[in-house]
Amino acid sequence: MHILLLRLSDRVLILEEGTLRVKARLIALGNLQAEMERAMTQAPTASLQSFYLMVLIAAKRHIRLMSIDVSGAFLNAKLDEDEEVYVSFPAKLAQLAIQDDKSLSKFLQSNGSLVARLKKCLYGLQQSPQRWFLTIRKVLLRLGFTSSDSDPCLFYKLEGDKLNLLLLYVDDMLLAFENAELAAVLQE
Repeated sequence: MHILLLRLSDRVLILEEGTLRVKARLIALGNLQAEMERAMTQAPTASLQSFYLMVLIAAKRHIRLMSIDVSGAFLNAKLDEDEEVYVSFPAKLAQLAIQDDKSLSKFLQSNGSLVARLKKCLYGLQQSPQRWFLTIRKVLLRLGFTSSDSDPCLFYKLEGDKLNLLLLYVDDMLLAFENAELAAVLQE
């Protein structure tokens, strides 16, 4: 069993109002992950031609473009049941977790770290981008979108004469929707 290390990445943001905000993200050190088959880790990314096409169609049809950053996107993607990915929390973070939930102390290692099996993806895992793509693709298909034959990251949905376009680039989306209600659903 191979255990991946976790790293806490944090940064302080200064907002327009002058207030400070700390943004933290737990990242798996996937570069230490065993080499995986390419098919298990590759995720498509939108082509520049699809971007140009979408901007051109939006301009021609007078559709407003909107960009969405899906925060915590990879955290929405599940690992397969047969995938065993174990991570080791840094000792200080492990102590905080145990203070919050005493039942976690049974997973404490002799070096003070906490080891856990992941059920969902984290930033840094080799398979996270692909699992996220498969997850969001499933959602979009369920909402009635069709994936383009020429670019799997370009999705479209026709509702009568209303055209809705979505271009996916890792955890960012570019929307050109004539149906404002559908755009609101995706923004949530």
